Amino acid sequence: MLDDKTLARLDALALRLKNRTRGAAGGARRSSALGSSAEFSDFREYVPGDDVRRVDWNAYARFERLFLKLFMEEQEAEITLLVDASRSMKAKWETCLVCAEMLGYLALTGGDRLRVVLLRGRAASDGGRFAGKKDFLHMERFLEAGEPSGETDLDGAVPALSLGTHGLTILISDLFSDSGYERALSSLLFRKQEVIVLHVLAEEEVEPRFEGAVRLTDSENARYLDLMAGGEVLREYQKALDAFRKALRGFCHKRGVELIELTAGENASGEMLRRLMTAGSVQ
Repeated sequence: MLDDKTLARLDALALRLKNRTRGAAGGARRSSALGSSAEFSDFREYVPGDDVRRVDWNAYARFERLFLKLFMEEQEAEITLLVDASRSMKAKWETCLVCAEMLGYLALTGGDRLRVVLLRGRAASDGGRFAGKKDFLHMERFLEAGEPSGETDLDGAVPALSLGTHGLTILISDLFSDSGYERALSSLLFRKQEVIVLHVLAEEEVEPRFEGAVRLTDSENARYLDLMAGGEVLREYQKALDAFRKALRGFCHKRGVELIELTAGENASGEMLRRLMTAGSVQ
């Protein structure tokens, strides 16, 4: 799904963990230390700031490009990508896939270990672990084979996931979960995860445009509401949405969770990168 122009742009960037504590050195892309193991793992392209002692000069003589040798002993970050694949995400699915693939690509080219999980209700479809740029197509196929279905239960599904500690977890969701999102995010923080939330809403959810007699149907449970839409109804809806987003911002700010609010559409992935770069999560 990502075109060559987008991939070329991503090659110049890297995910950065703010909390480089034990067990998470932030990935080989950002490490200046030599691995002590003699067991070779992979190559990746040199980026400014890397240790030149790891440059493979034989590869440079062949390709006239700088590559670094990676070894098994080097500590990598564990990055977990949680993608809400419930039915309410259908209108935002293409935007979510693009964002997920971009973030996954940054993790893989940065030398980190990546896990991708699709969330539906209390169930989780685990794509397993990916490592190295060579795994990008496998990750892409896993994501694009997914289809939004079922209901959202973030507070049931996320705390039940088995996670390591001191990693980075990125949640992509509209957060429309009857059970809430607070327990889900708190469980990630309790397990020493650095957390980024991409809160994705459809354009019609941000600015609904309808009038007259309408039936609103919940995409996940088929419950419906008949109403006469007009100025007052839309004002009440906007008030409720503003309150929801304000509460989310407050929750995330208080706990050090990086929140990126996106409206699904053509420019959402670019806005995501811009916001993450401003926050220092991508550099």
